[in-house]
Amino acid sequence: MIRTPKAISRSYQYLVRGAVVASEKDTFTARFLGSHDSLTPDLFANATALPTEDTTQGGPARNLGIFWTHVIDPTKVNELRFTAQTIILPFSPLASTTSNPAVQRSILDDHRIHGYLLRERRRQRDSAGPRA
Repeated sequence: MIRTPKAISRSYQYLVRGAVVASEKDTFTARFLGSHDSLTPDLFANATALPTEDTTQGGPARNLGIFWTHVIDPTKVNELRFTAQTIILPFSPLASTTSNPAVQRSILDDHRIHGYLLRERRRQRDSAGPRA
């Protein structure tokens, strides 16, 4: 079953750009692009989730670019570019999801299963005896 209720998507984006002509042959340019996106509930990546297990996704993304252009002669241009980007996009449960008793039970059950598997591996390793 794929759900299609309305999701709230809030986002904004900004761009700052500047250039300096250092000489007749050298130009330095920089730009910074920032954005923030939020999607609640996240039905794009989690469309088959039960209504009690909704998640949200969102966070900032930033991109920085610095460029140097040097004109060697009218037919030759040398350009150096540097860019860096960060994206922080966590997927988090909604408050209604974390307050659901079924979700709390499943988290506890996962820990119990994980502990059981570790104990079982240890028991099997110990019963196998020393390795050659």
